[in-house]
Amino acid sequence: MNRLLTWLDNLPHWLIIATGFLFVLIIGVIDYVTGDYSILIFYLIPVSLVSWYGGRWGGTAIALTSGIARYIADLPLNLNSLRHYWNAAEDAVVLLVVSLLVALLKRFLEQDPPKS
Repeated sequence: MNRLLTWLDNLPHWLIIATGFLFVLIIGVIDYVTGDYSILIFYLIPVSLVSWYGGRWGGTAIALTSGIARYIADLPLNLNSLRHYWNAAEDAVVLLVVSLLVALLKRFLEQDPPKS
């Protein structure tokens, strides 16, 4: 497990962000196909990983892209409904907050390493 984490730390940021976009695309297609089931929790995986290993701006980009994917996936369900826009904005804000919190947590842990 430690080797995997070291390997992820050594990957270029652009590759981590590109992989995050690919995962969001895959999850978005699954979300679109499943219909009325909210799979928002699965969007947290690429958002968290990119925020941790790709940085704050990469995580923010993935979070906003995930919000857009959620909006598009729910388009067939709530056409021309204000509730649809509200739900999409709410999902995007949740993903954005998680992204920023994960990036902030990593920054704080790097500044003050645990004492042994």
